[in-house]
Amino acid sequence: MDRTTRNGHTGLTRRSFLLKAGCGLTGSALLSGFGLSSASRMLAQATRPTIDLLPTPDFSRGQVLRYVAGIRPYREKSIRLELERIDGRVLVHNYGHGGGGITMAPGCAEEVVMMLVAAGIEPTDVAVLGGGINGMTCAHDLLQRGHRVTVYSDKLTPHTTSDIAGGQFGPSFIRFGESDEDMARAEGMMIASYRRYLRLLGDEWGVYERDNYGVGAPRGSLSRLPYGLLPPVKRFDRLPFQGDPRPGYAYRTLLITPPIYLPRLLKEIRSLGGRTVRRKFSSMRSVMKLREKVIVNCLGLGAGKVMDDPTVIPFRGQLVHLKPQDLPYLLVSHGYIFPRPDAVVLGGTMERGVTRTRPDKATCEKILKRSRSFFLPSETGQDSE
Repeated sequence: MDRTTRNGHTGLTRRSFLLKAGCGLTGSALLSGFGLSSASRMLAQATRPTIDLLPTPDFSRGQVLRYVAGIRPYREKSIRLELERIDGRVLVHNYGHGGGGITMAPGCAEEVVMMLVAAGIEPTDVAVLGGGINGMTCAHDLLQRGHRVTVYSDKLTPHTTSDIAGGQFGPSFIRFGESDEDMARAEGMMIASYRRYLRLLGDEWGVYERDNYGVGAPRGSLSRLPYGLLPPVKRFDRLPFQGDPRPGYAYRTLLITPPIYLPRLLKEIRSLGGRTVRRKFSSMRSVMKLREKVIVNCLGLGAGKVMDDPTVIPFRGQLVHLKPQDLPYLLVSHGYIFPRPDAVVLGGTMERGVTRTRPDKATCEKILKRSRSFFLPSETGQDSE
């Protein structure tokens, strides 16, 4: 598949994009004009604006709220998103989202619903396993389709891994497969997710548009988004921050605030008649004891053990939360800085195979120092994303 890089975006080719547009995937007025610019137009819009310096975060000790850690449910092969039939039951798998669970949740949920439709499943009793954002989004969408849904999970918001996530829209640390079909499917799900989050902008759901700044050339999850999904990248000869002059870029993306979004989603599920039951699953045998004949597996990291899937690997990420500050941007350099209404989130670590959720003080101190060093030349740190 020709995945040409244009102005920092690597994703849909023009051929595959037009195919999707013709199928109605991108026809919403919310995304009018998206993806149809020529390469020359995109380059012309890659402007180098001159603006005032943006405010510097307050990194003082009195601003530190907490140190936290979460475990990313990475899957080496790709997201597992498929339907199988076992002993007269229908089992739909939806797990392995790595660091892109928030980004992929609405698009994956739409896929789950359509798989059940394609399998001829009429509205019925459905068990959704897992109370993170993927399980909750699937439950919500299935309820809207008329199914009677019970969410089984040992944890619900605010105690899930999803509650700890940074919340930027971007397919971070996630695999999609290698074939043209795999990539087209993944890109379609990202488009669907983006469109849904656009409809939820505002304080009620905690979804906001933000400029995300980075040093040097565009990289990371930005390069994996479908071409044209986001507005054109802006380039800077000097980034608008205190500190050493550095060239860089910025792009307009979305920030989803888990402590706002997840409780609001749970409220919506309950208003639609959804139930929640506290339960932990240790094996496939325990899953098969459920009364429901249709089961949607959104167990995340737990799917590795329950489904006997050795390709599911934990990666721990540690975070520092500062008190909320009025900072109208995101920054990905020296780790990341995501100012949200509930906290300024500093992160960027990745520890393979670590499942401990207790944060390490020394590591969090390094995160704090590294973030501060971007703005204060006297500090030292290393760029990472």
